Amino acid sequence: MDEERGSQVKQGNRETRVPSHLPDLSYHKALSCHFTLDQTTYTVADCPEEVFKRFIESCGQAPDRSRSWNLAQLHKLLSMLDNDCSNVARWYALDVLLEHKVKVPLEMGKERPAIGPL
Repeated sequence: MDEERGSQVKQGNRETRVPSHLPDLSYHKALSCHFTLDQTTYTVADCPEEVFKRFIESCGQAPDRSRSWNLAQLHKLLSMLDNDCSNVARWYALDVLLEHKVKVPLEMGKERPAIGPL
């Protein structure tokens, strides 16, 4: 977990880091979501690593991104994904974007958006 996120809680003689927020998107919901990139639809869990990183980059560089988001944060997230693009890392990346109010165009199915505008 990032040092910026969470707080220390003392339990007996040891301290434990506790998340400062609940995720905006559950792990299973995030992995089952679909997104479209270059006119091709992908599933978060099953897409190639490079495709997922391009999707995250496109969300993080969108001209209408949140004011609380900056390109240094995007580069940190992409660096993390270069080292680990597992399903947990993909979920974390989506959660970080959502926490910073970045628009993430994901769909649960063909009919309705899961989060963010399409």
